[in-house]
Amino acid sequence: MLLAVAFSLVGLIWSSPLHRYFTTGIPYQVEPQPGIEVVHVSPQDCIQLYYKYWLFSEVLLGNVGLFANPYEFAVPGERGFTGQQFPVSILFALLRPISPIVAYNTIILLSFTACGVFMALLAWPAVRDRWACLLAGLVFCIMPFRLPQLMAGHPNGVSVLFLPLTLAERGSPSAHWR
Repeated sequence: MLLAVAFSLVGLIWSSPLHRYFTTGIPYQVEPQPGIEVVHVSPQDCIQLYYKYWLFSEVLLGNVGLFANPYEFAVPGERGFTGQQFPVSILFALLRPISPIVAYNTIILLSFTACGVFMALLAWPAVRDRWACLLAGLVFCIMPFRLPQLMAGHPNGVSVLFLPLTLAERGSPSAHWR
């Protein structure tokens, strides 16, 4: 639990100024220009990812068919396929009643927590040292690749959190080679 709190605090600091606009806007780049931290109706990748999360919540409400994409690049009689960013979109759907913006920003902040905790848990069997695991989690959650991806709305900024979970698969053949 303490580990999750530590990585959550890292996420709040590392994603600054997100905390100031947590309920009013979604990030569109790592360092927004002063005065335009919140941009309205701007076609960017962050809006695309927000849309994918929103689309899954519409599936759950019964407004859209599963794996359908009737609003984007819609051609009459043709429906596009989308994975709707599952399973991360489940969290968005759960938090959407509070506010869709809060739901999106919560996913961003929790991705720091998840990346750090999951990497620390992956490192534990190999090193059995709390400080080394904390360092592994810290490096993974704030790695330079991740922040620009995350703040620009690229799905891999969030989905990279599943990498340590995939590698930690206990039933995999690699787990028996140690």
